[in-house]
Amino acid sequence: NDYAYSKKIHSNRRRPYFIGKYPDYSLIYDAEVVDRSVNTTKNLIREFTFSYAAFNKIKKTLVHKKYDVASGYYDFTRAQFDIMKFSIEKIVQEANGKAVSIFTIPQLSDFKTYAERGEPPLSKNLQALSQELSIVYVDLLPHMYHGTQDWQQYYLPCDGHWSARGHYVA
Repeated sequence: NDYAYSKKIHSNRRRPYFIGKYPDYSLIYDAEVVDRSVNTTKNLIREFTFSYAAFNKIKKTLVHKKYDVASGYYDFTRAQFDIMKFSIEKIVQEANGKAVSIFTIPQLSDFKTYAERGEPPLSKNLQALSQELSIVYVDLLPHMYHGTQDWQQYYLPCDGHWSARGHYVA
């Protein structure tokens, strides 16, 4: 939910963002979105060819390498955490007494970082927040880390989403 970061890598998506400083945020929607129905030729190419998907994957990979942090578990700013904290507080408020559970999902690179750096700051911060708000927090990183030494089996090779094994273990 980092507006400046998302503008660099998700500039063609309409998404909501909190901007400001904790706890005084304003909700905005990124309005710079191209209407997908406008360019019919581009739509046809995107929807019915593999070459468009391949090109898009290469483009995204290059952009993410330029802007992406090594691990959201370890490399985040206080401002980024504050937005997450605010969002979780709002969810708890909207739940109005119902049970709330949150969990964190590791990406493949998080396993190596976990092996090198130990318990992540994000996990510590979310554990403290969950106790403060009386909610359940589950960190999938240590559980999945200890489940195998071949962490790649948890993910599809093409896009980083979970494989059937990843879903099963989670």
